[in-house]
Amino acid sequence: MPGDAVRQSAGRQPDGAPTDAQARAAIRRVVRELFDVPAVLRGQKKLRELAGIEWVAGSVLMNMVSVGVNSRWMDNGRKVAHIMYLRDMRAFVRIIVGQMSLSVLYQFTSAAGWWMRTQISIAWRKRLTERLHAVYFADTLYYRQTTWGSQSIADPAQRIAADVTSLVGNYDGLTMLLQSYISTGVGVTNAVWRLWFQMPGQRWLVPFIFAWSYGNLLFRNWFSPAMWRSNL
Repeated sequence: MPGDAVRQSAGRQPDGAPTDAQARAAIRRVVRELFDVPAVLRGQKKLRELAGIEWVAGSVLMNMVSVGVNSRWMDNGRKVAHIMYLRDMRAFVRIIVGQMSLSVLYQFTSAAGWWMRTQISIAWRKRLTERLHAVYFADTLYYRQTTWGSQSIADPAQRIAADVTSLVGNYDGLTMLLQSYISTGVGVTNAVWRLWFQMPGQRWLVPFIFAWSYGNLLFRNWFSPAMWRSNL
């Protein structure tokens, strides 16, 4: 039956309930449509085909600046006690002014990062909406979607808009998932770099930190799968 075929092609079980693996496969398919970096590296797609690439690059830059500001902030904080002990008023004023400047810069990077995430969301919503509408209006699919009995969709156009907004624009959507990967990647890189060069005697902790973090993530998703909590 057409309805059964559609359910199978959408990666769902016969009862309509997607498994965790099927849901993740669907997400990977959406990501390939939006931001297929491996295809660009293989030369199968051009760089401009990555939706919102300029805003993603800007978001990476803002995260790098933010991590640098935080590192500098902590370094200055450790100097304050030493300066106060020496009663060096000139150095104390200088470092306080530096901390104020870092605070302003951090607020700027936070606001700029939020604006860039908004631009990523807009670019991705535009790409997905255009793609889904192109498929929807092809081969009289709009007609068949209203003649499947219990599987009918009363307002497919509205459903497309709602689903794309839910997938991309919500707090647990793709935009925040991307931001999480960017911030975590930049933060881990900075932490490992500082540990490796500033505390060479503790370098043995680096593989332990990676193993612990990854194992903790796997256990959490096994104990409470993200899809059960409507998260990506």
